[in-house]
Amino acid sequence: MFCSEKIIIVASKYGYKNDTIDNTIPNIASNLKDRTLELEPLKEMIKFTVKDLKSKQTVSNATAQLVFTSKTIQTKTNTNGVGKGAFEDVHILESISIKVTHSSYHDTSTTTYKVENYIKLSEKDRVIYLRPKTQSYTFINTEEETNSSLPGVKNEIYVNGKSKGVQYSNTNGTFLVPDLMNNDKITIKASKSGYYDNTTTLKNKKVSQLTNDNARTIPLKKVPPPPIVDPPRKNCRVHFSGTLLSDVPISGHISKIYVPDQYGEYVGEGEYPSNPAAFPKAVAATFDGIAVDKGTRLILYSKENFQGKVILDIKGPAVINNTKWKNERRIKNFKTKTFSGGLQANFPSSCRQWSKTNMHDWSNGSVKIICD
Repeated sequence: MFCSEKIIIVASKYGYKNDTIDNTIPNIASNLKDRTLELEPLKEMIKFTVKDLKSKQTVSNATAQLVFTSKTIQTKTNTNGVGKGAFEDVHILESISIKVTHSSYHDTSTTTYKVENYIKLSEKDRVIYLRPKTQSYTFINTEEETNSSLPGVKNEIYVNGKSKGVQYSNTNGTFLVPDLMNNDKITIKASKSGYYDNTTTLKNKKVSQLTNDNARTIPLKKVPPPPIVDPPRKNCRVHFSGTLLSDVPISGHISKIYVPDQYGEYVGEGEYPSNPAAFPKAVAATFDGIAVDKGTRLILYSKENFQGKVILDIKGPAVINNTKWKNERRIKNFKTKTFSGGLQANFPSSCRQWSKTNMHDWSNGSVKIICD
């Protein structure tokens, strides 16, 4: 064999990709790397679905652990809203099982499979069923207007006044609360972006009263979009704020009048049947301040759609801050201080006041803004 001749070597092993050396003899002789064969493991994805053994509904946010019989290393993942999960890049010759845990269910593990056999299973055979803990109850979140199931709702659960954590509704709108006794009292606070919170449907209810599906249904009402109205303009606008209002801002505590920020916004002339839709940033940050332009009338109602009591009926100029913070050091002199810049002329001391009641309770009403 001549030194300039090429040599070809093929290495193969079941469960691995082949590797080949195709080089000249001088190169192979002079360089260890050129005569090294590396066999890359063949890998596959382990897919599975987790369901409730009793209801056959999918279980979201379960924790799955991939257990290798030949290794101490274990990999974890969580199931998504439709109860599906996956582990990537697992060698086909590994022997594995899947252990699944969830606070509302008993732990369960699959039998041990070789990966090459597991991936051949049908989708039906890759379903892992969790057995609910004793005296578990399934609840459902729905959209009030359509009565359709509502996924992704955050449900804060309290039993006999003690927190039992948070459950999110799955794609079918359902979630499960375990270990309930007939005499237990349960409260569930449901919330989802774009909807009003529901803290009343299940408030201090006895478990013995929740024997039918309707009693375990928690509806959420959608926040309506704001009406199409004229944009705010000078002497025809109201500044609603989730912080107190004054002439000098203090981040997170006080906003400057007529400087919109993350805590509040301008609102122009119009009739607004829902406060959270009209000034969502102010409501989200807790409602604490109002500044009304000169010549602008503000009517604030205690309930949506201009129902309930008239909480406030005032014509600007006016600045109203929440009486809850009346003795707070940084704001207590706002009625008497001299405002900086043009704000003193626009809002003199005589037009500044504290609210008569806690403004946090004003958030879920409605409002009319009327301009001269």
